[in-house]
Amino acid sequence: MYTYQQSFWPEQDLEAVSLAQDVLAPGNLLLNGTYFEGAATISFLDRGFARQVSLTSANDLSAAEFIISGVQNTTLVTVVINGPNNGTVNTAEYFDIISSISVDQAVNGVSAGTGLEGAFTLINLVSNSQAALSSVYPTNNSYALSLNNGLTPGSNYKIYESLTNLVSNGQTYLDLIDNFSLIQKGSVSNLTQIIQSSDIARNVLVQVSNVSNTSTLEMQFLRL
Repeated sequence: MYTYQQSFWPEQDLEAVSLAQDVLAPGNLLLNGTYFEGAATISFLDRGFARQVSLTSANDLSAAEFIISGVQNTTLVTVVINGPNNGTVNTAEYFDIISSISVDQAVNGVSAGTGLEGAFTLINLVSNSQAALSSVYPTNNSYALSLNNGLTPGSNYKIYESLTNLVSNGQTYLDLIDNFSLIQKGSVSNLTQIIQSSDIARNVLVQVSNVSNTSTLEMQFLRL
C-alpha cells in the first residue's frame, strides 16, 4: 500500500480570514474572508498547511491590541499582537484553524489573512493501524518528495523528520522544532527538485518561508 499526498502553498492572501472591515467598538472581527466556507472558523488545515495570520490596514492601528485564537496540531494557540501602521503585521505562530480575532478598541479598515511563513501539514510515514499491528516499522520506509517552485518562484523551505509520531500530539510545529522533536534534514532556497530519501523516520515536515507575497510552492509526497 502506498502513501501519496499533494499540497499547494498559495500566494499570500491578506483577506483570507477577514475581509477589510470597520470594528465600531471593542469586539470581534467577522471571520468572513476568502477562505470562509460557511463554518464559524477559518481553516488552513483543510487546505493542507499551517500558516501565520496577517493583519493589514492603510491606517495606523499600532495602538490597538488584537487577540488571535485558534488551534495548531490540536493545541490551543492565542496570540496578542499590535495592529499594523499603513502596512501588514504577521503573527510569529502558525495556525491550523482560526476561531476568533478580537480587538480592544474601535478600528477602521482592517483585514486578516495569511502570513508569509508556515508549514505543510505534518506527514505520517507510518499509519496508526500499521503501528498497532506490529512493533516493527515497514521495511520499505523510503519516500520521494517533490517540491515545485516553478509556478511563482520565491519560496524557501526546510525539511524536518522525527522518529516518533508527533501528529496531533498537543505541541505546535514551532515548539516541536524548538525542542528538537523535529530534526532538520535540509534547507533549500527557491529550488525545484525531487528528493529521494531512505531515512528511517516516522514524520516529515516541510516548513515554508516566502520571499515575496506572490510566491507559491507545490509539494508531492510518495511512499511505496
